Amino acid sequence: MIDNIKEVRRSMKIRTLDLRLKFSDILAETQECKKPLAAAAATFSSSSSTTVAAAEGPEKCPVRPRRLYLDNNAETRESDSCLQLRILASSLRGTTEEPTTVLGNPSSAHHEEGRRAKALLELARSVLASECAAPNLIFASGATEANHLAITAGMNAVANLKSTAARIVTTPFEHPSVSRVAAEYDPLHVKLYPGGEIDLDDLENLCSEPDVGMASLILAHNELGIVQSIPGIRAVMERVRRSRESAALPILHFDATQLLGKARFNFADSGAQLASWSAHKFHGPSGVGGLFASEPISAVLAPFPMCCAASGPGSGQEMGYRAGTENPLGAACAALALVECDELGENLHAWEKSREAMDDLAGAIQRACPPGSVVLNAHPSMRVSDAPLRSHGAGRLCNTVHLSLVSNKKLQVLKDAAAATKFLDDRGIAVSTGSACSRSAPSLALRAAGLDDARIRGAIRISASPTSPISEDDIARIAAAFSMAATKFTDSSW
Repeated sequence: MIDNIKEVRRSMKIRTLDLRLKFSDILAETQECKKPLAAAAATFSSSSSTTVAAAEGPEKCPVRPRRLYLDNNAETRESDSCLQLRILASSLRGTTEEPTTVLGNPSSAHHEEGRRAKALLELARSVLASECAAPNLIFASGATEANHLAITAGMNAVANLKSTAARIVTTPFEHPSVSRVAAEYDPLHVKLYPGGEIDLDDLENLCSEPDVGMASLILAHNELGIVQSIPGIRAVMERVRRSRESAALPILHFDATQLLGKARFNFADSGAQLASWSAHKFHGPSGVGGLFASEPISAVLAPFPMCCAASGPGSGQEMGYRAGTENPLGAACAALALVECDELGENLHAWEKSREAMDDLAGAIQRACPPGSVVLNAHPSMRVSDAPLRSHGAGRLCNTVHLSLVSNKKLQVLKDAAAATKFLDDRGIAVSTGSACSRSAPSLALRAAGLDDARIRGAIRISASPTSPISEDDIARIAAAFSMAATKFTDSSW
């Protein structure tokens, strides 16, 4: 068994190293570049492990406890493979006295630097699309832009079909980047079961309406961590298209931002025509994301004015669907990060271990806190009005626990969870009260998922790295800190 794990790990390292070398070869095509490239690689390899150890050692900060970062649904640490590629690229830029440009504009095909940038970008596109079994990929600055592109250009494509369908079906707990754009298309909101699972019967009824041109659904929820049933949704859309006698409508878009890197996503098998993602959710860089699209791409996306020079401002990069200079190095880092996450998750069972660790953490927190002061949300043990959380194939993210601190005396409403998260932060534990994109108001998403005021105002999200499960010692430390927070902040007299 141990030999088998070692072999899998060795194979995984070979694959990620091979990919990194392919990107590096593009960066260092000339002989002059290869020497500093090799030197930088050797320096990074020899120093990276000792640097991390020194940073985390007790001698570095004898008073302050080691920080536990548990807000990975908001932002992940950029992986070592990404940092290594950046260092290698930086090392090729030459000195201040003799600067060298390694990467030009990928649209500048008339010189070597531009062609190198284009080669790096296209290799990254190929790797990312292949990893998710997608025929097309449009790069964007992140999932927010990709969601906007999917809905706006998608509904443009519907209009080009001379269809009268002008409405969109979505959920009442979408990310703001979807809900705010969908609001322009007279949206129909599908019903949710307590905990956030989509009512598939209601989805089918709504999508069967002749004026519906698109369904845009969040696949894995950024706050609650619930993952919708892909086979269930795919089956619904197949029945709807047969009943409407339309192979094209409605277009199905998944916001897959929280799923990539935490579970294998197969776009070809999902039944979707569009799926958006963002690299900073799976240990890639911020500012890089994209939109997977089915074939032919023109059937599901039609450029709108900001896309290409022919119809408005912009230069028409990304096949004319997204204007703006691409980020080749960022795209390469995103490809490395996703491959690494999928390899760790599947071949070394990191996702399974992460799920087990988060279950252990949820149980440890409940046992450590005063009875009734902690309630789990969107979890198999959750009950709302004595009704258990339904399951029609829905699951939950392997790295996420969503809970609420409520008063243990008659479920009095906690003012909010901010004081509790500040208390935890002071003890070296970083958690969140909800989505990093909408911090100012009580979460409408949680209300839509059936949570009452007490649970909404006391809500805390714990999201670990999906590929680095928390340890038993960390679980004990987190549970002890939550026990102190619950005792301090959930008394009804507070």
